[in-house]
Amino acid sequence: MRVALLSRMILRGNGSACRAVRRRSHVMHISLLPIPESGLIARETLAGGFEGEFYQQAGGQIYYRHEADKRHWYANRDIQTFRASAAAYEQCQATVRQTADEAEQSRHVDGLRAELGSIEPLGKPDTSYWAIILEQMEEGLL
Repeated sequence: MRVALLSRMILRGNGSACRAVRRRSHVMHISLLPIPESGLIARETLAGGFEGEFYQQAGGQIYYRHEADKRHWYANRDIQTFRASAAAYEQCQATVRQTADEAEQSRHVDGLRAELGSIEPLGKPDTSYWAIILEQMEEGLL
C-alpha cells in the first residue's frame, strides 16, 4: 500500500503543509493514459514506479485502486472531472516544489482544496481519493 495512505491511517501527524514535498526528490504523479485500457484511464507513480491505477466504472465514475489495499477509492463522477482534478493536483505539486516558504505552500494547498471542491464536492477522507490526498498534503506526507 502506498506509504502516504498507510501513514494517514496509522498516524495523525502535526506536519505543516507539503513539508515533505520540498524535501523529497520524488513526488506522486498522475499519468493519464492516451488511450484507456479495459477501463484503466490513469496510473499513479511515485519515484518512477507504479503505485496504483484509476479506472472508470460502467456508470462513468472514476475510482482508484492499489494492489495492497482491498478498498477502491472514489475519485470523480466522470472522466472530465477526473482530468480537471488531476491537472489541478499536478499544477499544485509543481508550484509547491518551487516554493520554499511553508506558509505559501499552505496557501497553494488551500487553493487546490478550493479548486477541487469547485470541480466536484470532495467527500470524506475514508472513502474519497482527493480528500485523503489533500489531508496528506496538509499533514506534510505528500
